Amino acid sequence: VSDTKVTFGAGAFYFNPDLYELYVGLSSSHIKPQQYAYGTGGAVNVVTARHFYLMAGMKFENFIGNPALTLDPSILLKTVNDQGGFVKPQLDLQGIVTWNQLYAGGLNFRANAFGVDAISVMLGYYPPIAGNDPASNGNKLLRVGYAYDITLQALRKSSNGTHELQVNYCFRI
Repeated sequence: VSDTKVTFGAGAFYFNPDLYELYVGLSSSHIKPQQYAYGTGGAVNVVTARHFYLMAGMKFENFIGNPALTLDPSILLKTVNDQGGFVKPQLDLQGIVTWNQLYAGGLNFRANAFGVDAISVMLGYYPPIAGNDPASNGNKLLRVGYAYDITLQALRKSSNGTHELQVNYCFRI
């Protein structure tokens, strides 16, 4: 049994390269929530929920007076809107320091209504290959990253954390 519906999402993004490369974005998924029915006589009903995301960040070169260091702080606020109103808000606060545009390291704190949910330790590498621009505002075509997410709330009893590996290649169009 299958069910097909149309769903839409939308967002807006602002970027100012002259103000510490400031960016702000706001988006929503499932603007008009849909109901899906599965099984005999619609025994299982699933209703999509509208999700909202607000993000912002900046880039500070010459971090702590060192021209080899760049700080990229960012914030992400996530929430779900279901029939009962806004629920499950989460806030991510992140800071990544990059050294010589080659290596990166940082921390992410994820909090919800119950306190700090998790801390993530992140490492990154931008290989010096053809096409990877070493300038601070250059294109990073290839990026490799690793993160370890340390759960701090009740789930910690059954989770030792998660490992994440990212390999990202951006094609120039």
